[in-house]
Amino acid sequence: MGWQIALLENKIKVSSKVAKELFDLSEKDLSEIWYSENDVTDENDVLQFNPDHMEHMDYLWDVEYQKILKRNKIKGRALFGDLDGDNFGTFWGYEFDGKGGMKLLEGKLSWSEKKKGK
Repeated sequence: MGWQIALLENKIKVSSKVAKELFDLSEKDLSEIWYSENDVTDENDVLQFNPDHMEHMDYLWDVEYQKILKRNKIKGRALFGDLDGDNFGTFWGYEFDGKGGMKLLEGKLSWSEKKKGK
């Protein structure tokens, strides 16, 4: 059994300059993350993660992509979760501080009883 991850939150915005750097790296590494430079961001300049790539959707584990975002002082975070598969229940993410730093994040999901009437 494989695994499939979900993007739970994405607040990473990048300029067209940064989008080009990211795309050029993917072309150099033959990563095929995006089909064209226009696919790197959406219409609001938010970095895109393709759910069709399943377990390969999170490319930020690669330090080369992290370096580009840190060097360009990007601010924002992306959170992922494995909701089905071998690593079910694993949650992680990346937070870029806008000053060239990045924190790796880990999370957990907890459940509580729903209060009546809410």
